[in-house]
Amino acid sequence: MNLNNNIPEVDVFMLLQSDDYKQKLLGEYYEIRNRIYNLGKFISKLKKGKIEDIKTPISLLEKQLKILRDYEKILSDRCDIDEIQL
Repeated sequence: MNLNNNIPEVDVFMLLQSDDYKQKLLGEYYEIRNRIYNLGKFISKLKKGKIEDIKTPISLLEKQLKILRDYEKILSDRCDIDEIQL
Protein backbone atom coordinates (compact mmCIF):
# COMPACT_ATOMS: atom_id res chain seq x y z
CA MET A 1 0.00 0.00 0.00
CA ASN A 2 1.58 3.25 -1.10
CA LEU A 3 1.12 5.84 1.62
CA ASN A 4 3.13 8.56 -0.08
CA ASN A 5 0.90 11.60 -0.03
CA ASN A 6 2.56 13.65 -2.80
CA ILE A 7 -0.36 16.06 -2.84
CA PRO A 8 0.48 19.69 -3.47
CA GLU A 9 -0.64 22.11 -0.82
CA VAL A 10 -3.74 23.66 -2.29
CA ASP A 11 -6.85 25.15 -0.79
CA VAL A 12 -9.24 22.36 -1.75
CA PHE A 13 -12.20 24.19 -0.27
CA MET A 14 -11.55 27.23 -2.46
CA LEU A 15 -11.21 25.05 -5.55
CA LEU A 16 -14.47 23.25 -4.78
CA GLN A 17 -16.28 26.58 -4.35
CA SER A 18 -15.04 27.95 -7.68
CA ASP A 19 -17.45 28.68 -10.52
CA ASP A 20 -14.88 27.30 -12.97
CA TYR A 21 -15.50 23.59 -13.63
CA LYS A 22 -11.78 22.93 -14.09
CA GLN A 23 -11.01 24.34 -10.65
CA LYS A 24 -13.85 22.30 -9.13
CA LEU A 25 -12.53 19.17 -10.82
CA LEU A 26 -9.05 19.83 -9.41
CA GLY A 27 -10.55 20.36 -5.96
CA GLU A 28 -12.45 17.11 -6.17
CA TYR A 29 -9.34 15.26 -7.37
CA TYR A 30 -7.18 16.56 -4.51
CA GLU A 31 -9.93 15.88 -1.99
CA ILE A 32 -10.13 12.24 -3.12
CA ARG A 33 -6.32 11.94 -3.02
CA ASN A 34 -6.38 13.16 0.58
CA ARG A 35 -9.14 10.70 1.48
CA ILE A 36 -7.19 7.84 -0.11
CA TYR A 37 -4.05 8.82 1.77
CA ASN A 38 -5.81 9.13 5.12
CA LEU A 39 -7.79 5.91 4.74
CA GLY A 40 -4.63 4.07 3.70
CA LYS A 41 -2.84 5.30 6.82
CA PHE A 42 -5.82 4.29 8.94
CA ILE A 43 -5.90 0.76 7.47
CA SER A 44 -2.15 0.43 7.97
CA LYS A 45 -2.48 1.39 11.65
CA LEU A 46 -5.35 -1.07 12.09
CA LYS A 47 -3.29 -3.89 10.61
CA LYS A 48 -0.42 -3.05 12.96
CA GLY A 49 -2.76 -3.09 15.95
CA LYS A 50 -2.25 0.59 16.68
CA ILE A 51 -6.00 1.28 16.58
CA GLU A 52 -8.53 -0.72 18.55
CA ASP A 53 -12.24 -0.61 19.28
CA ILE A 54 -13.38 -0.42 15.67
CA LYS A 55 -16.08 -2.81 14.58
CA THR A 56 -15.75 -2.18 10.83
CA PRO A 57 -13.87 -5.09 9.23
CA ILE A 58 -10.61 -4.21 7.52
CA SER A 59 -11.94 -5.95 4.40
CA LEU A 60 -14.75 -3.39 4.16
CA LEU A 61 -12.32 -0.50 4.59
CA GLU A 62 -10.13 -2.01 1.86
CA LYS A 63 -13.16 -2.17 -0.46
CA GLN A 64 -13.82 1.49 0.28
CA LEU A 65 -10.18 2.30 -0.52
CA LYS A 66 -10.41 0.45 -3.84
CA ILE A 67 -13.54 2.38 -4.81
CA LEU A 68 -11.86 5.66 -3.91
CA ARG A 69 -8.87 4.71 -6.07
CA ASP A 70 -11.18 3.80 -8.96
CA TYR A 71 -12.87 7.18 -8.60
CA GLU A 72 -9.49 8.93 -8.48
CA LYS A 73 -8.63 7.26 -11.81
CA ILE A 74 -11.87 8.53 -13.35
CA LEU A 75 -11.13 12.06 -12.16
CA SER A 76 -7.57 11.79 -13.48
CA ASP A 77 -8.87 10.64 -16.87
CA ARG A 78 -11.28 13.59 -16.96
CA CYS A 79 -8.39 15.94 -16.20
CA ASP A 80 -6.38 14.41 -19.06
CA ILE A 81 -9.29 14.81 -21.47
CA ASP A 82 -9.92 18.40 -20.41
CA GLU A 83 -6.17 19.16 -20.44
CA ILE A 84 -6.05 20.03 -16.75
CA GLN A 85 -2.59 19.64 -15.25
CA LEU A 86 -2.56 17.73 -11.96
